[in-house]
Amino acid sequence: MSTPLKHTAGTSRPISSGGAISIPGGINRVRHDTFVAGFRNYLLSDWAVTLYLVLTGMAAALWGSNLAHRWTIVAVHLSLLAAVYMIARYLAANENRAVRFLRLFYIPLLLTFFYEETSALLHLFHPGWLDSRIIAWERSLLGVSPTLWIQPWQKPLINEWMMMGYFSYYIIIAAPLLTLFFKHRDRDAAQLVWATSLAFFISYLGFIVCPVQGPRYELAGLYDGELTGFLFVPLVQKLMHLAAIHGGCMPSSHAAVAIVSTVYIMKYNRHLGMVTLPLVATLCLGTVWGRFHYLSDVVGGIIIAVFAVWAAGRYPVGFQTGKQGPVAALPNQKNIGLQKDR
Repeated sequence: MSTPLKHTAGTSRPISSGGAISIPGGINRVRHDTFVAGFRNYLLSDWAVTLYLVLTGMAAALWGSNLAHRWTIVAVHLSLLAAVYMIARYLAANENRAVRFLRLFYIPLLLTFFYEETSALLHLFHPGWLDSRIIAWERSLLGVSPTLWIQPWQKPLINEWMMMGYFSYYIIIAAPLLTLFFKHRDRDAAQLVWATSLAFFISYLGFIVCPVQGPRYELAGLYDGELTGFLFVPLVQKLMHLAAIHGGCMPSSHAAVAIVSTVYIMKYNRHLGMVTLPLVATLCLGTVWGRFHYLSDVVGGIIIAVFAVWAAGRYPVGFQTGKQGPVAALPNQKNIGLQKDR
């Protein structure tokens, strides 16, 4: 038989006959603690995508009066914030490799969406394009516009080499991540995702703050003709036609992310890194050669790459501050699958 509750004088808090106090707000505090506990599984890459979603969502809400789908963007960002939390909260301890793939690589899988979305956000702060300023700056500094100056050397074989370098971007980005994952080097894969994500998100914010459409649009009437080639030139042109947005040139995210990825390839496999170096150098040149970027865009991408490599090295993916100061691991790193090979 249950013991009836009684109340002490002057208070409404119920106590049992044994003297134990029942706390009405206890359940809410447990729920709050459980919710907060979910954020303890966040990696720095999770915080990076969270910050990007918050910044771009707030920008759309506050300055997006000219956007056709302003509140749809905000709603999608709120949904993605919830999804990030759910992934970090509930997939942390799952040992299934397919689930762990999602935990590690959900950000790279979302990057195409983020890239496409920037096309709707390019003119939040500037109604037009800022190409004329970049062209004027390059001419004042170099005396020429590099993308026009190189035209005499744009022959089919050289074009093919440059566009092969440009196309290698997709391999340089994807191959190291997949290789690390299938070798069960999950912590290294997570670190690479963190470094490249940082470069991507800074680049995408640059697209919005500094809208540039690129020389293939701005200087279209000044070129002698289309680039000619027989394999990589038409392949890259087809890819650009199908997947590239109009704008999104400053900085060059291709240069930024490819350089970051190459640095980590050098770290994990020096011999393979030495093979990748000429490819990434050709890629950077190819962005200008193919008329996709100004030279200034590439310089901006290099600066972002240097920062991303430094920041990711200074603050590893599982970085947190504990009682003994900064440590480069999470308490439950085994559960989230970030340990190196045994």
